[in-house]
Amino acid sequence: MPWIMHTTEYKNLQENHNKNLEKAKKLVETLQAINELNSLNISTKNIQVDTKRLEHILNIAITENSDNKRLEELESTRYMLPRASYRRRSIAGDVAFEEEFFEKSEIEFRRSVRMSKTCFLALYEEIKDDKIFDVKAGPAQRSIKFQMLAALTRFGLYGNGVTNKVLVIIFILA
Repeated sequence: MPWIMHTTEYKNLQENHNKNLEKAKKLVETLQAINELNSLNISTKNIQVDTKRLEHILNIAITENSDNKRLEELESTRYMLPRASYRRRSIAGDVAFEEEFFEKSEIEFRRSVRMSKTCFLALYEEIKDDKIFDVKAGPAQRSIKFQMLAALTRFGLYGNGVTNKVLVIIFILA
């Protein structure tokens, strides 16, 4: 699992980066405290440390550190691994699926969809011209029959954790 190694590497770099920043902050605070003490003592006034310059030098050292550069590179990357492409939807595949679904016996169809084929087709005729199915923006929707089959099958399932997996397997939704 290469992504785990990347995540672990990222966390290690983040921890090292945070530790280095904390050390640098503590050093700057210590030097500022020394400066304050020195300003109180008139005899040692000439050995003050320029904390602004030192802070600038430390910031440069931290940003030029190879671990810090790797950390910034990882932080600017949205995904650790390349994204898998999506399978293009096939209208012919949807039509073939619907036809195959309607070839089931009346009992099998009713078991899946929870209504008879006649009832299903009557419902389809009632809603097919509704404007909700006429979406102009974004990617094209699946056919109305396909959406009805998926929804009615989903409504007839138990609703537990297996439900989504069953729908993905039956309707090839992934």
